Amino acid sequence: MTPDAFEYAVRDLLQRDGCHARKVGRANDQSVDVLAEGPAGRRWAVQCKHKQDPTSGKPVGVGVLYALAGTYQRAHRAHVAVVVTNGRFSREAHRWGTEYGIQLVDRTALARWAAGNQPLWDVLPRIPAPRSGHHH
Repeated sequence: MTPDAFEYAVRDLLQRDGCHARKVGRANDQSVDVLAEGPAGRRWAVQCKHKQDPTSGKPVGVGVLYALAGTYQRAHRAHVAVVVTNGRFSREAHRWGTEYGIQLVDRTALARWAAGNQPLWDVLPRIPAPRSGHHH
């Protein structure tokens, strides 16, 4: 799978979950590859990192999270920032994501999500409350 195909696959999973999702990733995409509006009113900004060698290759580093943290609210007006990879995350990325509320979907969580039993928001450990007036 190419990185571009991976972005489309993530978009398709979000659509399956009931989101209005579109792939926006390209050069100068301000760190977001997929934007989605969920059924509960949350706007999701997703950065996709496809790894050629997902199990033993280099993990996704904290720099990816820094970039997304700087754009997801201001540039994209999103409520939830997520990095999705078919690989894994560095220890520092895990620590920083937890501290600053960037959601991480690694290879294991991606497999659980893609299996189809749960939408993304049920796979993630903690997400912000939806906008008022919506339930979920």
